Amino acid sequence: MANLKLDNNYSVSMDTYNFTLKSEFKTIKEIVKDGVKENKEVVSKDEWHFPTFQLAIQKYLNECIRPLNSIIELQKELQRIDNLIQTLNK
Repeated sequence: MANLKLDNNYSVSMDTYNFTLKSEFKTIKEIVKDGVKENKEVVSKDEWHFPTFQLAIQKYLNECIRPLNSIIELQKELQRIDNLIQTLNK
């Protein structure tokens, strides 16, 4: 498992010693420079390192479940993650 894309913003990679959960979010920010408005793409990235795949997935779940608005959305997200893990086990 070199690099596993979990969704549009998160992926997990593995090396000899650990699993790395990576996030990348792109947003457009309007800035004013010399009186001229421009749109600039801002990319925020983060990485977390874990000794096991399970801990990396737990962190991912903690990060991505926060913005869910209902139990139904939570169930759908958990099912999607379960399906992803099942494909890894094959």
